[in-house]
Amino acid sequence: MKQMISNLCFDLLFSMCYNRLEGRYVMPFAKAKIDMAFKSIYCNENNYDLLTRLIKEVINDDVNIIALKVPELVKKNMLIKGKTLDILVKTDKGEINIEVNTYSNKALRRRNAGYIFKRYSDYVNVGKTYKDMPKFIQINLTSGDDEMPERSVYTLYDNENDKEYIDNLEIYEINIKKAKEAWYNEGRKVSLIGLLDCNLEELEKASGDELVEKFKDEIIKLNKDKEFMEYL
Repeated sequence: MKQMISNLCFDLLFSMCYNRLEGRYVMPFAKAKIDMAFKSIYCNENNYDLLTRLIKEVINDDVNIIALKVPELVKKNMLIKGKTLDILVKTDKGEINIEVNTYSNKALRRRNAGYIFKRYSDYVNVGKTYKDMPKFIQINLTSGDDEMPERSVYTLYDNENDKEYIDNLEIYEINIKKAKEAWYNEGRKVSLIGLLDCNLEELEKASGDELVEKFKDEIIKLNKDKEFMEYL
């Protein structure tokens, strides 16, 4: 917990925006990789197009969102300190759990694995059958670990005999910082994943299609929301 709080404070401190016109630093810029900023944008039903694109960038497949489940999604409840909101997306490709992490270690991976394993087991508890189970996907959008690869995909697999154990459980782990570096420093196409780690100056340099521009507008608008910024 101390590590998570430390990383969050670090992100806010070093994303402070320099106002070139006034010649001074202004309020810290809340990057979209911060949990509450992410959910304020991507859990908004008006931004399902952004959520669809983000998921596609991770799993390399098109999805259609059927339903989005986020406990206590109302803004005033989202701003109550201490609440943890899991994003559960029902799609035509299966159920997708999205977790936003400001650090990475073994304990965090065990906790996140527990989330998706519980979703997997609970499916049968509500009267369904194992035969009819959908695919369960977890997406971990993670920062704070420079050693972690840009993208990792985990399944239950038999290494000894080179075969799959089950065919409907996948865990994706994305290094947000490296996703940004891929386009910011290496010239790759701008991605919504990479934009999660951008401060205002970096956002101004990013150019892309209408969804990239929509995301930029949303995170900038959120940073102008006095209630939201006072919460942070």
